[in-house]
Amino acid sequence: MTKIINSRRELFELINRGDIKVKLGIGTILLALGGTFIDAYDFGSIGIGVLQLTQVFHLTAFLVGTMTAAMAFGALVGALYGGRLIDRIGRYEMFLIDLILFVIGAIGAALSVNFPMLLFFRFLIGVGVGIDFPAALSLIAEYSSLKSKGRNVNLWQAMWYIATVIIYTVAFLMYLDYSYFGLNIWRWVIGLGAIPAVIIITLRYKYMKESPLWIFARGSPKDIEEFLRTNGYDDIKVKQTLENVTSFGDFRKLFKKGYRKRTLLSTTISVEESLQYFAVGFYLPVILSAIFSGNTLLAVLGTALVNVAGIAGGTWQALFTHKIGVRRLTIIGLIPCFILLVALGLLGKYLPIAVTAVLLGLFIFFHSSGPGSQGMTMATLSFPPNIRGVGTGFTQGMLRVGSILGFYLLPLLKSYVGLYNALLYLSIAPLISLIVVLLVKWDPVFAGGSVDLEAFDVSLGMISDTPKT
Repeated sequence: MTKIINSRRELFELINRGDIKVKLGIGTILLALGGTFIDAYDFGSIGIGVLQLTQVFHLTAFLVGTMTAAMAFGALVGALYGGRLIDRIGRYEMFLIDLILFVIGAIGAALSVNFPMLLFFRFLIGVGVGIDFPAALSLIAEYSSLKSKGRNVNLWQAMWYIATVIIYTVAFLMYLDYSYFGLNIWRWVIGLGAIPAVIIITLRYKYMKESPLWIFARGSPKDIEEFLRTNGYDDIKVKQTLENVTSFGDFRKLFKKGYRKRTLLSTTISVEESLQYFAVGFYLPVILSAIFSGNTLLAVLGTALVNVAGIAGGTWQALFTHKIGVRRLTIIGLIPCFILLVALGLLGKYLPIAVTAVLLGLFIFFHSSGPGSQGMTMATLSFPPNIRGVGTGFTQGMLRVGSILGFYLLPLLKSYVGLYNALLYLSIAPLISLIVVLLVKWDPVFAGGSVDLEAFDVSLGMISDTPKT
């Protein structure tokens, strides 16, 4: 029996209820999160390279911050401009462009013969990263039913730490054969990032398709019927005149009534978590090198082991997203992050190495299960499909502002007040974020399917009077 669809809203309701199922296996999620893997890999590779690059290019604390922040500057540009394009031309198209930038950037950075050349290619990688995050998370959310959105989107954090552990394990193996790799370890670990990028872009091109909700909101009736037919729904026909959803990629909507609170919450969490992660987590090799009295081999191995806690935290929070909620998971993570930074700042110099390593591992666990994952997830789930790209893009851009601050802050603070005092000062960040999250009461997980349906809300200015054919 043929079913007639009379509106785009009806299509949204069908897919959110799971009545229309678009194939979303673990392979699709992993492909979508492939950019997150490469993002973490590339950030980790330069984290490893800091120790060697400081020697090779004779870098000051400020230049170390500039080198590590170059990718974040690129990600800021990519996120702000890419988010708008993701809404206007689709998630899938941008999905392929960003990985090409990854490949070119990784190879170019590995072959850099001077500092400016390295900065340029790290910036290029960053642009790709900035585009990929909003596209990937938007696509996962829009492929998922209402019950699985939060879990599927939140898996990005576990993927980040899997990549981080892999890159530090690879670096550790290279350091075991230091006589062969020498001061070129940084080139190897950065350049190897091109391999997974090539594999992922090939698989994405072959197996992935455009987001169903984006097609349902943006496509013509003919496009929608073709999409449904491709996914096995030959018995569904679409009315040839549908409501005209507008405001695709409208940046201004993020700051208007109805969305200001959500924008404030997602950006506050993201700025704070990136500041603390890229100040502490990113510089773990440097921190552990200081703790291990300059032993680089132990510092790299220790970093790999500490980041295993991030896999555990990132996996745990994803499984419980729909039971606990994004906001409460953030609070549960922020409180111990604040306490641990204070403890490390006040007591770190007096503690045994093993205890310090455990505290760092606990910090990574609570970060990954709390604010580390929830900022981007909050943004992805808080905006309807027509402004989801620009919403996640803006949040990703602000996240990169936090990471830039973190990249500069720790090396500069460390050089002026010492490592442990620097960690103590950083504890202010989770405290401020905690206050904001406690005051702003919004959680998209408990909003039902209403967020996606806001794309059809006349009062929010989302619908044109002119139907689309």
